[in-house]
Amino acid sequence: MSPFLAFTTELLEEEQHLQLKKKAKDPLKPKQPMSAFLMFKNERRAALLAESKGGWEIAKQNKKKYLEEMEAYKQRKEEESANLKKEDEARSRAIAQEERENR
Repeated sequence: MSPFLAFTTELLEEEQHLQLKKKAKDPLKPKQPMSAFLMFKNERRAALLAESKGGWEIAKQNKKKYLEEMEAYKQRKEEESANLKKEDEARSRAIAQEERENR
């Protein structure tokens, strides 16, 4: 066997050996966190199954209820944002007025 051929076969064997030593994945590690909708759906599923509704009905009701709650949440956050914006504008006006008086 030529020295070059021996060298290349050794390299190939080393590469194959390194490929086999890949880091093992943890089977218990979750792939990604659960979305807000899935958490919401899982909380409501038991109650809806107790009412003995079908799968599609449960899905439709979950979606409808989730969208309603998210709309209410968005409205609350928009109101809070508007209030904070008003407060911030009032503070900035007060600071500007103090600076004018101190000149």
